[in-house]
Amino acid sequence: MSRPRSFNKELLLIFYSIQRGKKTFFSMRWTRDSDN
Repeated sequence: MSRPRSFNKELLLIFYSIQRGKKTFFSMRWTRDSDN
């Protein structure tokens, strides 16, 4: 079960982007809550 490093790199990139998206989403919700 040997996979190319490129695949591992892409998986990491996807995971990182998802984490960033979650952070931005939560920050947006927080700012909206504070505005109310």
